[in-house]
Amino acid sequence: MRFDDNGGSAPNYYPNHLGHPAPTERARGPEYPVQGLVGHHEYGDRDFYTQPRKLYHVMPEQERADLVDNLAASLRQVDRDIVERQMGHFEQIDADLARRVAEALKKG
Repeated sequence: MRFDDNGGSAPNYYPNHLGHPAPTERARGPEYPVQGLVGHHEYGDRDFYTQPRKLYHVMPEQERADLVDNLAASLRQVDRDIVERQMGHFEQIDADLARRVAEALKKG
């Protein structure tokens, strides 16, 4: 059990806009036999937008509206620079998604 602030409001994910906490080799677990070796392997595909775009396109309208409402509610709680970066990601996923989230944020 932790009795400190557990990092407080600092990000606990990487990558992030602060650049830390960064991955470390110390956290990598040992390899072990299964049928061959299991280990950590870098994921070479840096396409982070095709899969969410396809998902957004097959969502029924009510699910899209719920998604936009949930995203906007969460983004209202973070700093403006994070909102702007996230909006860039939404734009790469789908222009309609980005527009709808921006409109929902304005309604606030």
